[in-house]
Order: sequence, then C-alpha cells, then structure tokens
Amino acid sequence: METDLSSQAPDTAKRVFWTLIVICAVWQIVTYRNDFYLIIDDWAFFGTRLDLLATDGLDDFLLRRHNEHLMAGMVVWDVGIASIFGLRDYLPWLISVLCANTFVAWVIFNYSRRIGVAPIAAAVVSPFFLVWGAFDRVGYWAPEAIFAICLSLLMCHFAIVVAPSPPIRKELVGVGLVILAILIQSICVAVVPISVAILAVRRRWRSMMIACVPLVLYVLWYATYQRRDDAYRWPIGGAYLQDRNLALFAEFGWKSLSRTIWQTANFPTFLVIAALLSIGITKLIRQGGSKRLYALCAVGASFIYLVGFAWARGFATLKIFRQEIPSRYVSVLAILLLPIAGLGLNVLVMKFRERHRINRPTLAVLVGALVLLLVVSTAFQKYDRHQEDMDFARSTRDRLTTELADPDLVNRVPSDFVFGDIVWMDIIYSDLFRFRRLGWL
Repeated sequence: METDLSSQAPDTAKRVFWTLIVICAVWQIVTYRNDFYLIIDDWAFFGTRLDLLATDGLDDFLLRRHNEHLMAGMVVWDVGIASIFGLRDYLPWLISVLCANTFVAWVIFNYSRRIGVAPIAAAVVSPFFLVWGAFDRVGYWAPEAIFAICLSLLMCHFAIVVAPSPPIRKELVGVGLVILAILIQSICVAVVPISVAILAVRRRWRSMMIACVPLVLYVLWYATYQRRDDAYRWPIGGAYLQDRNLALFAEFGWKSLSRTIWQTANFPTFLVIAALLSIGITKLIRQGGSKRLYALCAVGASFIYLVGFAWARGFATLKIFRQEIPSRYVSVLAILLLPIAGLGLNVLVMKFRERHRINRPTLAVLVGALVLLLVVSTAFQKYDRHQEDMDFARSTRDRLTTELADPDLVNRVPSDFVFGDIVWMDIIYSDLFRFRRLGWL
C-alpha cells in the first residue's frame, strides 16, 4: 500500500493534472480579476481584531473566537495580505485562494487514486474543484474555502495514520497539519477522533498519543479563549428556538448531497448521487483492505460533518432564511464522497460499454464532453449569480474610500459605525483612521 499522498502517479496523469490546474486558475483570474469580495467576516478581522491587537495583545488578536470557532489562521491570512497589498485590489486574495484550492485539488487527485479511480480520470476531474459552479464562493472567497482546505489538511494526516509503520517524523508533520487546520477553522476538529480511533484499534499507542495532541490543545483553547466575548463590536442577536428533528436533518442531508454537483438542491439529483455512492461504497467494501477503510471513514466523516452543520445551521438555513445549503458545507461532502460516487459511475459505464460494444476512445470522449459541459455550465451560472454580491462588496469599499476623502472626517466620532445600523459591517471611524495611517485605502 502507498504510504503517503505524494506517492508516484503515472507521469501522464501528473502532466494532465497540472495542465488543467493552470487552465482553471487562469480562468478564475480572468473571470474575477476586476471584482471585489471582501465582506462581513473580512471587515471584522480588519476592524475589531486590530483593536484587540492594540488593547489586549497578540493572543486575543489570534485566539478570540469568531462566532463559535477558533479562526487564527484565517485572521492571519486576511490581515497579512492587507498589510502587504492594502484593500484597494482583490486580486491578491483571489490568487491566495487559488493556491489553497490547488492544494485541495491535489489532495482530491491522490485520494481518488487511493480508492481506485483511474489516474487519468482523477487527473482530469480533480482540477475542476477550482471552478466547480456548485461550490459558489469557495472558488474566490477565503472564509468560504477554508472548510475544504482544513479537511484536505486532515486527509494528509489520515494518509499517514493508515500507513503500516510511518516514521515518527512523518507523524509529527501530520499532527502539525492537523493543528494548522484547527487554527484556520476549528470546526474540523470534529473528525480528528476518527484517526485517533483507528490508531487505538491498531494498538499503536505512541502514534495515538501524538494524534491526540491537537485535541488536547483545542480543549485548552475551548476552556479559555472560547469563553471570552466574541470578536465583534456589534451586538449579537438574541437566540431563537431551533426545532431540531429527524425531518430537518434528513432534509438538510439530501439537499447538501444534491448540491455537490448543481447550483440548486433537487431530489432526483440526490437519488442519482445516492445510487452511485451505494455502488461505489459496495465495491470498496468488497475489495477490503485500505480501500474499505477509506470508504468507511469517508462516510463516517461526512456523517459527522452533516450532523454538525444541520445542528448548528440547519434550522436557520432551511426554515428562517430559506436558502440553499451554503457551499462551504457542500464542498466538504464533495471532497469525501464524489470520488466514491465516481467509482460507482465507472461500474455503470463499463457495463454499458460491454452491453453496447462501444470502444474505449469513443466512450472516453462522450464522458469527457459531458463532464466539460457540466463544469462550464455551472461555472457561468455561478458568475451570473454572484454579480449582485460582488457589487455589494465593491460598494462597501467605495463607501469607505468616499468617507476617507471627506474633509469632515476628522470631526467624526471614532466609535460610530461607518455603515450606521448595518451592524454586520464591523467598521467604525477609528478603523478608517487606521486604514489611512497604514496606507491600506
């Protein structure tokens, strides 16, 4: 069995993968090069967080919770880029997200090969993660992309965990990746116990203790900084009663799964994906060994994520705001489950080929054309749907620029919100003074 995600793949598959990565990245840059998408969460980092740095120190700047979560890595990402490039142009953020999503695509490529997807097929499909229309903002907005990024870091650690006897150096590197993932967005800590459980079952006690380090650190953070006030100036709205029940969880589940390949949730799409998953999982379980382990762990991790997402956001998403399932949740499920569904599709395609005696090149062209059509159509739908959001984000930057040019700015009350009662825009006039002093705007 291969021992790490960097193991050798056929050279042709690698060349195809990196060629498509470049094409998809260029496509994203050309598509969004003139757009701007720093919005709610970003302004909280540029506003309140920098105040925390000045008043409470570096530890609060990094470790104070954002909503319920630890997001120190995301804070450093946003503030670091702003410190170098300012806030006038979004291109540095877009390029950074593309680099991170390239890493995610690389993990998908290697994970797909691990479970038996043909190298060329994995190389052709995985780069489309950068532009896949169903993932919406994952392609260009870091706070949405970090869910998939953190999962990919954990999958690298998992590859080390399931290896027969990895050297301690690799185990330490793997744990470092887990800690990094938790620092970026701590919700991923929920699936870390899967790796710990595997090590416990295999009685690799030293490895298990090493793998527990991120969990211990998270518990320490939860008992300290998580108990402090949220890193926002504006008041959090009152709690509302959430009617959590099996029907809500079931609806959230099927809509999430169907959203992995299309912009809007629909039940027929869910049935197709569920059928392909059933075939793929059955095939992997029958093969046994590491492939069965990958299948079971992927399903287990998906279930944990789904339950957590539905518990925390299901009622608000489906019943209050009546929105589509957010792409940050969808992308996580897609990474874990779509390669397995792809195996199921391959089984059906091979049976179809044998029955109708279609030669392999013709079949490859037909399947490739369908995949390309799906990618292109969803990508253009995504761009059309997001122009309104982009325009809103651009208008916030323009409003700040206008305020900075106002001769009366020095007479503003520093603690007043720039956007008035739009409290989600966490920027006050003292932040504008800071932006001017730092040369960000």
